[in-house]
Amino acid sequence: MRCITYSSDIPSNQEIPAWFQSQIKSDLSEYTLFKSEYKRNETIDYEEICYYLMQTLLNFPEQSIHLFFSNYFMRDGNIIILEINNQLLFLPDNGMVSHFENLQLPYQVYLVNADKITLKAPIKELYKRYEMIIKTLENQKLSQIGLPYENFKRFIPFSNDFFPSQDQILFRTIFTTSSGHLITNFSKANFDFYVKNRSFFITIVDPKFRIEQISSYIDEIYSKNELCAFFNEMGFLEIFMVDENMVKILSIQKNTKVRLEFND
Repeated sequence: MRCITYSSDIPSNQEIPAWFQSQIKSDLSEYTLFKSEYKRNETIDYEEICYYLMQTLLNFPEQSIHLFFSNYFMRDGNIIILEINNQLLFLPDNGMVSHFENLQLPYQVYLVNADKITLKAPIKELYKRYEMIIKTLENQKLSQIGLPYENFKRFIPFSNDFFPSQDQILFRTIFTTSSGHLITNFSKANFDFYVKNRSFFITIVDPKFRIEQISSYIDEIYSKNELCAFFNEMGFLEIFMVDENMVKILSIQKNTKVRLEFND
C-alpha cells in the first residue's frame, strides 16, 4: 500500500486544506491518504510534532510520503525533503530535521530547486507545489528534481533541560500518552555514554516513585503498580506504571523533571 500522510495545524474543513485533500484523492488516487490535525497553541511545540512524525516514519510502509504544513512554522525559508527509512518527509528548513537524527537512520536532505518556491508564498501555492513534486516523483528520482542539501538549519534536538554530571543526570518529560506513559528527552545514546555500567536509580515527582533498572523491552513481566522504564523505538526513555495511568495519578505534564542518580 502506498500512503500519503498529511499533518497540519490548519483545520481540514477550511477551504484550502479541503481542496488540497480532494486533489490528492483525485490526482493521486493510487495513494491512501491519512490525515491528522494539531491544535494551535500560543507556544509552538517542535518536539511534540517531531515526535509524532518520528512515530509515523517508523510505522508506515516504505515509499510513503509525509506532508507537513503549519501556519506558524512555515512562514520563512525553503521546502526541504528528508529521505529516511525509504520514505519522504516534506519539511520547512527551520531546524526540524535535526530531531530525526535521533532515530540513527541513514538519511539525505534535498532542496527542491525546480522553481525555488519559498514558504513566503501564498498557502495555496505551497499546496500546489507539494502536489507537483509528488507527481514528478512518479517518473523521476528525487535526485533529478532536487540537489543534496547540507546547509539546512541544525540544532541539538531534545537537549533543553538535559544536565549530566558526575553524581546525577537531570532530564525531563517531552511527551505524555493517553494511556499514561511518559516519554523523556533521555536517549539510549546518552544512557550508553553517561551511565555505562554504573549502578543507578531514577525518580520522578516524589522520591518514593523509584526505578532501579531499565527493561530490555515493554513486554517483560511486571507487578501491578510497579514503575517501569524502557527505551522505545524512537530511542527515548519511556516510563509507565503497570495497570495505572501514571500521568493522571501524579498530575504529570510536559517538562516534568526526572532524575537519575548514581549509587556509587
